Amino acid sequence: MKLFISIPVTGKVRSTFRALLLLSLFFFSRPAITVYSQDMRQLKVRKGHPTLFVTPEMVQEIRKKQGDLASFHNYVKTSRMKLTNDPSDTVRIRQEVDDKTLKGHIDYFINDCMCYGVDASINQDPLAKAYARQYVLSLLDRPISGDDDMPIRGKLFALGVLYDLLYDDLEPSLKKEIRNEILDMVHYVDSKWHYISHANAGGHSRFGNISALVGLLPIFHDIEADNASRYFKYLGYVVSNLSLIH
Repeated sequence: MKLFISIPVTGKVRSTFRALLLLSLFFFSRPAITVYSQDMRQLKVRKGHPTLFVTPEMVQEIRKKQGDLASFHNYVKTSRMKLTNDPSDTVRIRQEVDDKTLKGHIDYFINDCMCYGVDASINQDPLAKAYARQYVLSLLDRPISGDDDMPIRGKLFALGVLYDLLYDDLEPSLKKEIRNEILDMVHYVDSKWHYISHANAGGHSRFGNISALVGLLPIFHDIEADNASRYFKYLGYVVSNLSLIH
């Protein structure tokens, strides 16, 4: 199964995304999960991070493409890290990312989280790490509300991606906050639009399930007992809906 992420870039930067396998690679090309029974606790989810899009071995191969990675970093810097070159300048960084998390269309969230997350995790760029962190904090400060499903699905996708790509740079308390937010978002999406428990082949329902899957898989091995019931319930729904979302 492939998820195509359209990012408005050209030339060398577009080649970089292909090299990173992030424009067309969804996790089933190197299966992150294998279903063995109806009990979602028995689901075989790959341990370690990142797990959604690439394996650690793939990351090492990607890092050999220094020219492409430099071009990619320059693209992210000029398009999404404009206000400061100082990773400690959290005021300006937060100002810039707050403007981005106010955007309503789902594509903005997908593009931003992939750009910040890849530059932070693959390139290990300190400024990108600072921007990615503030982007996460900005997402967490936005209310889970509204009648437009676009931003909710986008935020859910973004939090899953950044939890996965920034894992080693996030402290335990922030990881817990992200996990709770992901579960609250999945609940909101399903309770308001029923995309997950009553999935259909429509585009909004399909991407609702994709966003939920991207949010739920990276937190599989970190789920606490008090969240286990709702986590595995929603994961079960999404896994059973896979035939609708490929």
